[in-house]
Amino acid sequence: MTRAWVYLRDARLADALALAEKAAVTIEPRFSTSSPEALTVYGSHVNSAAVVASRMGDSDRAADYLSRSHATGARMGNEHGAYGTLFGPVTATTQAVGIKVSLGQTGQALDLIDSIGDVSQLQPAAQHRYAMDTALAQADARMGDSALDTLEGALEDAPEWARHQALPGVIAEKIGAGSTARLRKVAKVLGVQPVPREPRGGRRSGSALRALNTCTGRTSSHHAAPNARMSHTS
Repeated sequence: MTRAWVYLRDARLADALALAEKAAVTIEPRFSTSSPEALTVYGSHVNSAAVVASRMGDSDRAADYLSRSHATGARMGNEHGAYGTLFGPVTATTQAVGIKVSLGQTGQALDLIDSIGDVSQLQPAAQHRYAMDTALAQADARMGDSALDTLEGALEDAPEWARHQALPGVIAEKIGAGSTARLRKVAKVLGVQPVPREPRGGRRSGSALRALNTCTGRTSSHHAAPNARMSHTS
């Protein structure tokens, strides 16, 4: 599993997918007799395959692995931890949100968000990541105020974590036509230069918002974030 994420980080997508698929096929369990531990490991592997497929733009393959992920989570009934990872129905659904966003399926991502209730069972990093995926989906849907509400809440809950992530700057750039005061607040939490005011009559180009990432050494593309969609990592 770790090697697949290394390949993903290094943009070796074909290698990452081949490894994730091989692992999933090798350990595919019988739902009727498998232990929660076995289902946890299998669910994590099919999620990994779905993530890589979404990065490759292969929506059909991603949907296939998401279907397996949801079925595994439903069979488990609740979250279960094993071998340093956590999996269950909430993990499956929150991970699916990020995958749908990566594929540009914003409406489906928002539908999933509406179906998700309590996420307190998830590890803190997974909760923060889900909040970022939610804000990104809202930004893609041009729900600027909702996206800022979600983003600000996540930044207030975990400011140190957020400073090492790419998505806050990506989301802020997508909301670039929104409230300058609120975007300045985002910049302050991230510990970077405030977004400067555009000249009168000028149009926000996004370059100032891209500086949120430049100042902290982060990439401005959410597809390039090394730990993107990894709910079980910190």
